[in-house]
Amino acid sequence: MRKLMLFTIGFTAACFAGVYLASGIWLLALGVACLAALIGAACMGTAQGRKIACVCFGCVLGFLWLFAFDKWYLQTARQMDGLTAIINIDVTDYSRTTDAGIVAEGKVELEGKTYRVQFYLNDQISLSPGDRVEGGFTLRYTGGGAESPTYHRGKGIFLLAYPKGLIETQTGERISAKYIAPVLRYKILNLLEAIFPADTVSFAKALLLGETYDLPYETVTALKTAGIYHIVAVSGMHVSILFALV
Repeated sequence: MRKLMLFTIGFTAACFAGVYLASGIWLLALGVACLAALIGAACMGTAQGRKIACVCFGCVLGFLWLFAFDKWYLQTARQMDGLTAIINIDVTDYSRTTDAGIVAEGKVELEGKTYRVQFYLNDQISLSPGDRVEGGFTLRYTGGGAESPTYHRGKGIFLLAYPKGLIETQTGERISAKYIAPVLRYKILNLLEAIFPADTVSFAKALLLGETYDLPYETVTALKTAGIYHIVAVSGMHVSILFALV
């Protein structure tokens, strides 16, 4: 158990450095440096050396994994930053209404790789899991391309898509079983709207499912100022993780 803890410390440190401090070839360089430290610590032949080796082993795997993920997976999304392309988006969740239209999540395939994408449409239409959207979109890389990184990458969404030109939508014949999580969440949200009064339903959605979109801006600001915003986010996130596992 102690060895696992030391390994986890090293892996976590590598992830932190890879996300906030280094990128690209520097990840590989840091991985090689940690590998050299691992070999040196292992050659010490002492208990202290073995502990250092466990931490370095976690660092090596963390840096190498991040380097491979960046080069093999994220590079394609990064290259699409700021470009306009004709893409097909498979809708994976129910759309939400905005002041300018709607926003929804989906998946898009680029160069044989599948990416989660959050896309926007100017039309007030309703989309469901299994629908398909096709047309021209201007893409933005959420990991920090021409603009600053956004919070979307923490949710595994590496691309934002904004409509450019004619957009066609195709309604799916039926909702596949693989979309059971968003369907259940959608039904629960509708049930909450039916049983809770208007002034508290937004809190019920946030506490149960982490859906904070309906919280008034003034309320969100007050919660953040008081330092208790996590109360309406963390609990819902736990349930969302459970739905994702299901």
